[in-house]
Amino acid sequence: MRIQMRILSAYFLLCIIMLSGTANAGEYAILFHRAKTDRDAKDYISRMNPIFAAATRVIEQTNRFLVIYGDLSTKEEADQVYRSFVNDKNFNWVEVIHVSDKGAEKASTHPEAPSFDKLSNTILSALPESVTNVDISNLYINRIIAPSSKKIKDIIIEKDSGVQVQIEGKNAFITFLKKQNPVTKEVLYQVTPVSIYAVIEPDIVYTIIATPKSIDSQIIELKYDQDHIKKNLAYFNGLPLEKKILKMIKSAITDKMPDSFTRKRVGQTLPIFKDLDIYHAKDVIAEGEGLILKEFVLALRKNPEHPEIRLTEKQFMIPELSTKPLGITLENFILNDQLTKTRLFIVERKDNI
Repeated sequence: MRIQMRILSAYFLLCIIMLSGTANAGEYAILFHRAKTDRDAKDYISRMNPIFAAATRVIEQTNRFLVIYGDLSTKEEADQVYRSFVNDKNFNWVEVIHVSDKGAEKASTHPEAPSFDKLSNTILSALPESVTNVDISNLYINRIIAPSSKKIKDIIIEKDSGVQVQIEGKNAFITFLKKQNPVTKEVLYQVTPVSIYAVIEPDIVYTIIATPKSIDSQIIELKYDQDHIKKNLAYFNGLPLEKKILKMIKSAITDKMPDSFTRKRVGQTLPIFKDLDIYHAKDVIAEGEGLILKEFVLALRKNPEHPEIRLTEKQFMIPELSTKPLGITLENFILNDQLTKTRLFIVERKDNI
């Protein structure tokens, strides 16, 4: 009964504030959930307490569907409602957001993820009987996929590690639970690496060292070494080296990489150029062919003297990026205010790294 009274009192408080602020409503709201699709957002609402679901809506901001609650005219009103929620353990993870026409802006309930990390949603790979280090999201749900027709038997994680696991057939879903500072009410996101042991039938074990970071949800594919080597050889069958390189780059540009390629997230910023940020996003390895594709994200720094930069492949034939490149391609050759980011792809021999 105590919890129900808290919920009703929070709802009553919101109703009073909404009625008093209708002249300039809509600037602020309480954020309940971020979803990747509108369907996921509406599914979340369907599971909410009906008291809150009635005042909840979905908006799309920065490629996310946000489940938000209420129309509040000032930050002070929003903070008052926020405090009423976080005093109850059922609402530790709500946030105050600004929902003006310029887009939703998160309150300072957790640090903003680096802008490059937003681009780093990738499919990662893990091999059996070896240790795989990956960065995964501490904001969203991550997914582990069993190979081919196999199913996941078990996910073993150290007790009290703050990780929630749900297994559904060939999929396992990994969520890092958040904590709240009891004094400041600040939401704390996990950053401590955890060891995840994924067991697939019959008894094949994958060891994953997962580092939680403020990035998009990640997908980890559990692979058989023999399986994807055979698929890679078939993918490039009969092609000379030059056409293999072109095919690999084309598959990266169109985001149609074969499942048999191994993805390895790098996540490293390289301070090389004055007016250009270079972020080494990931490596894609074609096992059996000895080829590796490095994917970089290039971002134009704000500089009134140089509002536009023209790029060439030769600019990036430098040892800081690759010592012996076999092929190099830019997705776009001009960066300016309208197009501030582009991708760079470099293919080299695997034994060069």
